[in-house]
Amino acid sequence: MKYRVGKSVVGILLLLTLSACTKEQETSVGTIERATSSSIIKSTTGPRLDKSEDVKALWNDAKATNLKSYIAYWGTVMNQQYKEYTKDNSANFYGVSIPLGIIEQEMRPKVGEQFVQMGWMDENKSADYKIVAVYSDIETAQGGEGHCYLFAIHKKQPIVLVTMQNQGNAENSLTFNETENQELKKNFQAIFDNTYVAKESERPDKNSAFDSKTIEAIALLQGIYYNTETGEASFSIDDEFYTDLIRKRKFKIIRIDVYEADGYVNYHIAWDIDEFERRYGEGSAGPGPQGFMYRYLVVETGEDIMLDDYVGRFYTRDETKLLN
Repeated sequence: MKYRVGKSVVGILLLLTLSACTKEQETSVGTIERATSSSIIKSTTGPRLDKSEDVKALWNDAKATNLKSYIAYWGTVMNQQYKEYTKDNSANFYGVSIPLGIIEQEMRPKVGEQFVQMGWMDENKSADYKIVAVYSDIETAQGGEGHCYLFAIHKKQPIVLVTMQNQGNAENSLTFNETENQELKKNFQAIFDNTYVAKESERPDKNSAFDSKTIEAIALLQGIYYNTETGEASFSIDDEFYTDLIRKRKFKIIRIDVYEADGYVNYHIAWDIDEFERRYGEGSAGPGPQGFMYRYLVVETGEDIMLDDYVGRFYTRDETKLLN
């Protein structure tokens, strides 16, 4: 059975009107916030970050990983699904490409009432705000209620900017305001300062977007699997990816369907085709991509599992090489 599993981004054309919707309404942990005149940043004067080396001294991969983990947790608390975007993979936010569109002035970015210059963290260009991460729920938001958050460095300090603007205006501007969500601000500051320690309740478990059967299946199956005939490490399963260790390709798990047939428990691993093609190139998934299917076999000792791929190949997992 062949079918395509993937996520699609629905681009909503920007409506050019004479007013901008700049009202921010965020539902967060015990907080409903609205951007008012008191939250408008009046000035952007001060030292700019002129070189990418300046940003690299303040931001690194470890901090980016902590931020990603925190946003995964934070999104579940807000009952919103946030996705990370970059300069090379911008969000289509009501017709505006973010961050690329605001970096290249497709729409002129403002913070409060002030026009500003924004740049990506690895660019050797002068900018008032250097963006280190972008997260948005635009792909799942309903009724024009999408949020787009810019995590940036301004005057060598971290700042979280947000917009919900879903319409254009005569000055062709896109307005951001500093978030009023205190939890988000506090934790981004802690991540920036290298003092962030995730509480147990904040640990994202990366499975938070999965259904209960998928979470249970991942907990059971995760590990490195070896071909019983050749002894070769063939694939691995962790809490985010199915990885083909031979072709060195990663497949982001969407869900794992579990069902019984012919006396066996069967697993069908569905993966995100769009994410795969962003990673490896358009068309790389092939003309008729399928999920991965295995049958669960209990080995005689009952201490480990063996999987059968339906075509006569068997794989066993080495308990000493389970993935963390």
